This record gives sequence, structure tokens and C-alpha cells, in this order.
Amino acid sequence: MSISIIDQQNTLIDLGVRLSAIGDISKFEKSTQDGFYHVKKTTQNGKKLDLILAINYGGRDEINRTMLKIIDDIENNIIKKDEITQDLIASYLDTNFFLDPDLLIRTAAEARLSNFLLWQVAYTEIYISDRYWPDFTKKEFIKAILDFQKRKRKVGT
Repeated sequence: MSISIIDQQNTLIDLGVRLSAIGDISKFEKSTQDGFYHVKKTTQNGKKLDLILAINYGGRDEINRTMLKIIDDIENNIIKKDEITQDLIASYLDTNFFLDPDLLIRTAAEARLSNFLLWQVAYTEIYISDRYWPDFTKKEFIKAILDFQKRKRKVGT
């Protein structure tokens, strides 16, 4: 039995959750897109938690779609080629509404990014756990946070 996001709309509102997504939702049926955008709009004032779903998301695809949008805006005289900066590029990404992550937790002892947030994790600390996601407990999460707190961050520009 599948549960749609629309079925959870009132719960999200009651819990103060703001729903967002990254990825290319345009590939889904219009009714699915409409349902998602409806719940996104009705939860936009949530202040307790941001729930960001990665839907049909890949980091390379995100960068490709970003470049195409920038090219389109150059061709339509919205921006000029010499205005392109890292900040401008970041403003076109799916993730433009939140900060780059400080910590990325990889489960199952995977030491790769797996095409996830490729632009955004440039200065992110990575914690690798040998636990598989279903076995990743609160204790393991705290262990990752404590490890992160011991690190000396080296953030470039």
C-alpha cells in the first residue's frame, strides 16, 4: 500500500514541517506534480523542520539543468556571460534555498558521493559508517556528530 504526500499533508502542517524537493519533478505525471506543489504550498509556513525530498535527483543532472537555465537566461538577456560567478551558479541550483551541508553521513562503508549534491559538498565533512541505512541508529548518529565536532574545518572560497 502506498501513501501519498497528500495523505500526509495535515500531519506535516500539524508538525510544522515545510516540504521542499530537489531534483527534476517535471518527469512525473502532471497529477503527481500538482499534488506535490499543492502540499509544498500548504506547508510553506512550517518553521520546525524542513523536509527536503530528493525526487528524481542526481548531482550531474542538477548541474546540467543549472547550466541550461543559465544559458537560457544569457540568450534572453536576463544575465550577461561576464556576470557568471560561483554564487550565481549556486543560485540556479535546486538547493538554492538552503545552505551547503556541513556533514554528509555515508552508510554501508561507502566512500563515494554517489552523484549526490556534487556542487554543494565541496567543503562538507564526510563521515563513513559501516552500518547499513536500516541499521543506522540514534547512537550511530550521535557518534557521527561527535566525530564531526572534533574536526578542524577547512573551508575555501
